[in-house]
Amino acid sequence: MSETLYRKYRPQNFEAVVGQDPIKQTLQNAIKLGRVAHAYLFCGPRGTGKTSLARILAKAINCLAIDQKTGNPCGKCEICLAIAEDRLMDLIEIDAASNRGIGEIRDLKEKIRFLPTHARAKVYIIDEVHMLTKDAFNALLKTLEEPPPHVYFILATTEAHKIPPTIISRCQRFDFRRASEAEQLQNLKRITEQEQIKWDTETTLEIIAQVSEGSFRDAVSLLDKLHSGGKITQQGVQDQLGLLNREAFVETWRCLIEKKPKQAVDLINQFYYQGTDLTQFTKELIGFLREKLLEAVESNALTETTALLKVIQLFEKAYRELKTASIPQLPLETAILEACQNTFNFKEDKKDSGSIFRKKEEVKEIREVKAAVVAVNPKEVKLLSLENFQKHWESVLNQLTPASVKLILKEASLLGFKERVLLVGIKNNFLLEKVYGAEQLQQLEQAIEKVFGVPIQVKYELIKMEILSQEEIPTHRESSALTKEDVQQIFQ
Repeated sequence: MSETLYRKYRPQNFEAVVGQDPIKQTLQNAIKLGRVAHAYLFCGPRGTGKTSLARILAKAINCLAIDQKTGNPCGKCEICLAIAEDRLMDLIEIDAASNRGIGEIRDLKEKIRFLPTHARAKVYIIDEVHMLTKDAFNALLKTLEEPPPHVYFILATTEAHKIPPTIISRCQRFDFRRASEAEQLQNLKRITEQEQIKWDTETTLEIIAQVSEGSFRDAVSLLDKLHSGGKITQQGVQDQLGLLNREAFVETWRCLIEKKPKQAVDLINQFYYQGTDLTQFTKELIGFLREKLLEAVESNALTETTALLKVIQLFEKAYRELKTASIPQLPLETAILEACQNTFNFKEDKKDSGSIFRKKEEVKEIREVKAAVVAVNPKEVKLLSLENFQKHWESVLNQLTPASVKLILKEASLLGFKERVLLVGIKNNFLLEKVYGAEQLQQLEQAIEKVFGVPIQVKYELIKMEILSQEEIPTHRESSALTKEDVQQIFQ
């Protein structure tokens, strides 16, 4: 029978362990200095190398020809070979999920009194140690506190919060992290190269890395499952794992931003009747929306970020409800309808979505500029200044329609002018959405050009009046208050 890829490529020394460098370095130093603790606690998600590193540590403790420079076991002596082949009696692996009672721990305490049969020390690896009962933990406590000199304990768990503090305090704790996609991809490429497994594009391996969710074991096991002697293709991976093409999420996203609930609901039903797992679909859709959220955050698109947060919350709620829904499509359909009915402001082009927002530090720099420096004649330079824009702002606004836009811009603050770009401050998101549009922006720029005779670009900035003092915000007039009639016109 052929050996599985996971067992074949399971790390046999510290150097072969991927992604846990601080932990490896600490353990190697302990081996080199002869200061190995008698109790360790390895915490972290499944498939991140806890048990593998525990076995390597057991090798290093008992190796007959340890490398004193690196702390690595030789891998060739009788002890190392016996551990690799699972035949060393002095390495005892216990599954706490099925041996969780006080009786098993009492039996363990009886056996640890005996000296090792072949190795210099006995090593007990207790996996899923959080599954032990309270009485079992109490029975183990004294042994961990005063272990025999020839016994070492390595406890492993995926749920460290379930382990009593008294146990944790008697162990050296190490927290294992999930593997990054880059580390997963590098590991998969190494294995496919050595096994001469062919794949069509790098995206194929990226999908495997993403689906494994940071688990090396899951990634290699998936690779073993998908490899059947032929080339691994992206379409084959998606078909076998029940995944949809990215185009499915792009199309769903397009329906959301264009406010087309019927098309979006039809898509969901189409996927459902094709046999798509809606729970997995929703999970992947949330991941797609997260990508959009990170793009919005990176480009500082505050309005789009807020909208995406709300939409993600809707689909997170749908994801939780899918498990108990009487009609499988209903939670998703509800989320789509809510997302389309709410006035969320999306921008399809991420480059444009953040263009109206600027950092406060950049605004501060613009405020310090007293006059614009542009490649025009001296008369234009004198004319194009922040002071002149403030002075003639009423003349610009008199040319605008509708009245609601005029009233909002009347309350705006002119924050700065630099390189033919006028920065206009709006007090809140609602008012900003009223004036931010291609038609309104073009109308304002045309009005400015008519008054000043020079084409000017306008950009908006969302400001918080409670943070900035009056001295920090230059305005075109002292102060004003909207009347009841003004408010009614804005909401028209």
